[in-house]
Amino acid sequence: MNILEELYYGNINISERDVKEGSDEQAALSAASDAQIKLMDALPDDLKPLLNNLNAANDSLLDATSREMFEQGFQYGTNPCTLRHLYILWELP
Repeated sequence: MNILEELYYGNINISERDVKEGSDEQAALSAASDAQIKLMDALPDDLKPLLNNLNAANDSLLDATSREMFEQGFQYGTNPCTLRHLYILWELP
């Protein structure tokens, strides 16, 4: 199977990436995960679905924001004026 077929059949996740050990991102992820686990353990059972709903809404917001930023970056990167400016900068001594 070639790479396009692998991508088509979902065997490759193009958004997967590693988090660097010891990075600020890893520290933030660990802190958020630990807090979520502690909060879930402390909540009574009737409030746990509310926390799950909050987490799902936050994930949806993050996804929408990330997608929007990607689209804006892509539009900026493919803008002919931007490409022309980059070409001019590359040609400078």
